[in-house]
Amino acid sequence: MAQIIIPTPSTGGTPSGSNTQVQFNDGGAFGGDAGLVYAKTTDTLTIAGSAISPLFRSGSAGNIPFVANPLGTAGFQLQVADSTATGGNARGNYAIDLQLQRTGASQVASGSNSFACGSSNTASGTFTFTSGTGNIASGALGAAAMGFLVVASGQSAMAVNNSTTASGANSFAANNAGVASGVASFVVGGYGNSKNIENLFVLGSSVNLSNGKFQANILNVGAITTDATPTVLKSNSVAPSNFNQLVLQNNSAIAFSGLGIATITGGGDTAAWEIKGCIKRGANAASTALVGVPTVTSIGSNAGASGWTLTLTADTTIGGLAATATNGAGVTVRVNLALFASEVAF
Repeated sequence: MAQIIIPTPSTGGTPSGSNTQVQFNDGGAFGGDAGLVYAKTTDTLTIAGSAISPLFRSGSAGNIPFVANPLGTAGFQLQVADSTATGGNARGNYAIDLQLQRTGASQVASGSNSFACGSSNTASGTFTFTSGTGNIASGALGAAAMGFLVVASGQSAMAVNNSTTASGANSFAANNAGVASGVASFVVGGYGNSKNIENLFVLGSSVNLSNGKFQANILNVGAITTDATPTVLKSNSVAPSNFNQLVLQNNSAIAFSGLGIATITGGGDTAAWEIKGCIKRGANAASTALVGVPTVTSIGSNAGASGWTLTLTADTTIGGLAATATNGAGVTVRVNLALFASEVAF
C-alpha cells in the first residue's frame, strides 16, 4: 500500500524586531528595523534615513519622473500636520507646502490651492504664493509674499523684498518697509505709503525711517462730462472721496505740478493745461489750505474748447487737492490730469 505523507504546516516564523516595525525578507528570515515603522491607528508609514534619502527611484530606463499623488482634495506637504510648530496646522485643499521649519503652527499653506516654500511662511488665502521667510500671503486670488517679513493681505496683491505690506486689492509694494494700502497702488523704494489712495504711484525715501515722511507721488485723476457742470476729477469711477484724490497726511505739505488734457471724440475740440502749486495740511482735514495761488497755464485749445476750464482748490472735507473741470454742454468730454507731487510729512 502506498504511504501518504502530510507535511507539517508552516507557522510563518516569528516576527523580527519590535512592535510596529514592518517585516521584510532578511536573508531568508524575517527582518525588522526601527527605520521602517507602520502605525495602524494613523495609517502612517515612517521611513527613516541618514545622510542619503531612503526613498529613491531605480531602473534601466532614463528620465523616470517622481510622482506624488495625494488622495482626494488633500494637498502635498513634507511634514505630518500636528498642530504644533514642528508639523504645523492642516494644509488647505490642493495646497503645496515645502517648508521644513516654522516658529508657529499657523505658518503653513492653509489656503486652498496655495503654495509655501522657504521657512516660517503663511499662505492662508486662496491661490496664494509665499517664499522666503516670515512672510504672510493672506489675500485671496493669487496674493504673493516673497522676501523677508512681508505681508500681502490685499486681494491679488504682491509684496516683495523686506518688511513691505500690500494691503490694497491689486496693489504692489517692493524694496523696504513700503505700504501699498490703496487699491491698485504701487509703492517702491524705502518707507513709501500710498495712503489708501487708488492708483497712486509712490517712490519712497530712506531719509527718515518712518513710513510716508519723504516721498514722490504720481496720480492720474479724470472724468467724463456731458454738460457744463463743474466736475471733480478722481482716480476711479466712483464719487469723489479721500480714496481717489491727492489727499495729504496730517502735518504735511505737497508741492505739485501736472499736465491736463480734455478732448472730444473724432479729433474734435481739445484743450490742455499745465499746473503748478503748493498745498499744506495741519492736524486735520479742515486745516488744509493752498499756499499762495496755484498756476493753471493754457498750453493750447481749439475755438470750441476755449471756454473749458481747470481749477484747483483745497478740499477741507477730505483734506486734499481738488481739481475741477468745467467743459462744454451737450458734448461728451474726457479729461485727465496727470499729477506729480513731492511730499514731506511729520
